[in-house]
Amino acid sequence: MNSHNEGYMHQCLNLAKKGEGHVKSNPLVGAVIVRNEKVIATGYHHAYGKDHAEIDVLKKLNGKAEGATLYVNLEPCCHYGKTPPCTTAIIAAGIRKVVVAMRDPNPLVAGKGIAELEKAGMSCCVGILEKEAQELNDIFIHWITRKKPFVAMKVASSIDGKIGIKGKEIAVTGAEVKKYVHQLRNKYEAVLVGINTVLVDDPQLNTRLLKNGRDPLKVVLDSNFQIPLHATMLKKGKVLIVTTKKENPKEAVLAKHGHEVIHLKTMTWNNILQEIGKRNICSVLIEGGSKVFSSALHEKAVQKVYWFIAPKILGETGTVPCTEGITTTMQFKTTARVGKDLLMIGQPGDS
Repeated sequence: MNSHNEGYMHQCLNLAKKGEGHVKSNPLVGAVIVRNEKVIATGYHHAYGKDHAEIDVLKKLNGKAEGATLYVNLEPCCHYGKTPPCTTAIIAAGIRKVVVAMRDPNPLVAGKGIAELEKAGMSCCVGILEKEAQELNDIFIHWITRKKPFVAMKVASSIDGKIGIKGKEIAVTGAEVKKYVHQLRNKYEAVLVGINTVLVDDPQLNTRLLKNGRDPLKVVLDSNFQIPLHATMLKKGKVLIVTTKKENPKEAVLAKHGHEVIHLKTMTWNNILQEIGKRNICSVLIEGGSKVFSSALHEKAVQKVYWFIAPKILGETGTVPCTEGITTTMQFKTTARVGKDLLMIGQPGDS
């Protein structure tokens, strides 16, 4: 039965991923209902403010879930938020058993959902594929427990650790990596770059390569307020410019087009993330460049690193090293091929 439990829970995790990019500060949750070892309905949390996965799957059975087993990768909620509590609906549906991957770290739930189901006479099993469930919802767990945005960093370098050529826009990695990065932009609520990346690459920072991609909020660290008003990223979507300069005549033009300027006394990552968090942005993807990478790592602001390595050597002349100023160790636990390039996923060793 344990192997069956894991199989159904894997299905929950795969269903949960369908909500990626659409649930904002909510967790990614999938649900499967089983009767006589046969899946009779599946569901997931589609978008922020919409039905939770448990409600989504129960609605598909239209009152015919009595005696069945519910599998869900996160403990059902037991409080009123954007939607009513899921525990009430589960009990009313006559579910016999609930199998949960992990308890909800939200203090409003945190074991109370399981307790409520058990009080109603339901059998509950907790901890099936718990590690996988925690990895899937690392953003939600970080946000709900630390009240700060989860920060990931994307680096694309050559074998000799170079991310580009000074003053010149070049693609170090291949087309497949570019599409993968667009998927990351869809996953994370905001994408952040330094002003040098804007001045050299003039990036769009959107998800145009995805069929149903959601464009992230764009954040630019621009201490001296150098962002040109003709920058491509300003043409579509909101841009947040973080600066230490006092008010500038360009602000009125930027505000007219829906952009926002944040003035900081000191440009520290704690201050930057605090301001981003105030806007209910729970995750940030850092895309460049080397000074931004090194400062974020030095201040221990990064929780996850996506490092792409291209099978090429750029050499020393005029190139930009990606590890300039980086003293942090890193632990890479996952490797994969993305086209001709290698992807390593891990975290700073001392974060």
